[in-house]
Amino acid sequence: MTLARTDAVVEEDRTSWLVFSLGPNQLAVELGRVVAIQEGRDIFPVPLVSPRVLGVTYWRDQALPVLKPEVLSQALGQDFEGTPGRPQLLGVLEWEGDHLGILFDRIERVVSGAEIEETGGERIPTPRGDLVVPWGRYRRRALYRLNLERILEQVREGG
Repeated sequence: MTLARTDAVVEEDRTSWLVFSLGPNQLAVELGRVVAIQEGRDIFPVPLVSPRVLGVTYWRDQALPVLKPEVLSQALGQDFEGTPGRPQLLGVLEWEGDHLGILFDRIERVVSGAEIEETGGERIPTPRGDLVVPWGRYRRRALYRLNLERILEQVREGG
């Protein structure tokens, strides 16, 4: 392990992560990227936007694009199986000044990277594409990190 890699691992261990559930999946996002979490927001369809966008909601008097929950489920190689209807929690996430809404079912916990169990050679299913990254296990379930940079890039490009 190189010194640079060691520094990155130590930094990841010190970082706090929000672990949340979307259907049967556990996902994590760096806590510093979470601007707000809200319940029961109206989401309005918008024509001619990225097919990854469900619509917009209003947050701080601005239109906030909301990612379709299916995008993350499909990235994990699954059909979307959220709660009946639509997930009720909206996380407002930020990456380099851009904001995006992500719907989810439940907050599991805020954890440090050190609390994530190494897989000990046990394979975590590999996601499709690069929107989510396999990380480890939390409470004996596979855990994936959101790749916010890539998600926002695809939303901006309309892909």
